[in-house]
Amino acid sequence: MESIIELFSKVSDVIWSAIIASCITIFGVYLTNKYHERRQTTLLAHEKQKYQSEQKFTLKKEVFLDVARSFADVLEIIPNLTNLEFTQKDIEMKMADHGGIVAKSCLVAKESSVAAILSYSTETTEVFIKLMKEREVVLGHQKTIEIYQSTINSAENEKDRIISRIKN
Repeated sequence: MESIIELFSKVSDVIWSAIIASCITIFGVYLTNKYHERRQTTLLAHEKQKYQSEQKFTLKKEVFLDVARSFADVLEIIPNLTNLEFTQKDIEMKMADHGGIVAKSCLVAKESSVAAILSYSTETTEVFIKLMKEREVVLGHQKTIEIYQSTINSAENEKDRIISRIKN
């Protein structure tokens, strides 16, 4: 034991101060790294939460914009119902994705928003069905008028034919 103490006493004070300073520096670096590791972990958790929040916001924005576009397309049909040239195929094409888009809103919207969307969709459907019934009556009348017009045109052609035969 005395030999160890004698060995330590032979080491100069400058070397001891360098050893102690190095130990303090290593301990300081260790504490700094620990602090930065905790800070980095907190920062990464915050970035993850921010990214998830942005993804959720982007999804909601996309879904609600699709719902708004779909309702705009459906509501655009209503004034076109008076145009008898607007076919059933055109109507079906405009309404093709409406149900799916409205259903997709259930995934991201709050319960109150879903209820409002479904209520609006129901009201729109009721008005649309009423107008479609009235449109069918008008289309039936149009077909009847076309038949009468065809009969009148045939009669006119026959009259013209008979008159031309009489003249000859």
